[in-house]
Amino acid sequence: RNANGVISGNWTEATRGVSGSLEGSARSGLFQVVVSSPAFTASLSLATQGNTQTVKITSQGTEFSGVTITLSRS
Repeated sequence: RNANGVISGNWTEATRGVSGSLEGSARSGLFQVVVSSPAFTASLSLATQGNTQTVKITSQGTEFSGVTITLSRS
C-alpha cells in the first residue's frame, strides 16, 4: 500500500491452480480491489465497522455471480 492507499499485488489459489493480480485501494475500515486472472475478473470489498465485518465478492460471466458475508462479534 502506498501513501495514497493504492494497493496492488499477486495472488495464487493452490487448489484450483489459479493465479492473477489485484489492484485497488485501502483506507480506514475499507478494502476494495479488482481481482483478475486469465479466467475471470471479480470485485472484492472488505468493510469493517464497529463489531461488524462485511465481505462482498461479485463476478460477471462465470459460474459464480456473487456473495455477501457479514460477520458480527457479540
